[in-house]
Amino acid sequence: MFAEIGLQSEVLDQPKEVRTLVTNAMIPNPPMNTSEAKHADLKRYLSQFDRLAIAFSGGVDSTFLLQSAHTVLGNRIIAVTARSCSFPKRELDEASDFVRKKGIEHIIVDSEELEIEGFSKNPLNRCY
Repeated sequence: MFAEIGLQSEVLDQPKEVRTLVTNAMIPNPPMNTSEAKHADLKRYLSQFDRLAIAFSGGVDSTFLLQSAHTVLGNRIIAVTARSCSFPKRELDEASDFVRKKGIEHIIVDSEELEIEGFSKNPLNRCY
């Protein structure tokens, strides 16, 4: 493949990672790896919405989703975080700092999950 696109021998002598970067830079639409393709799919999916509210805990998953939605929809998103006795204040503060720095509207709602029957029992078959 390298010879087909005319890479010089000094590039061919480089480690695979360098050859890949050079090759991808030379190909107009380099193939995406699986995570890039999935992220592109997510952004395409998000683009079909006019506005979105994202449940935002400040964890890795919701942060990734919120950032992706913000990239696609800009200020047409809001982050919603539940404040409760089971959600540490430090984590709420970190979530609030993140959205403030990004300029994302943030709604904080109070949640009293301990009032939900069965929540505080913490059974073995729980899903939370």
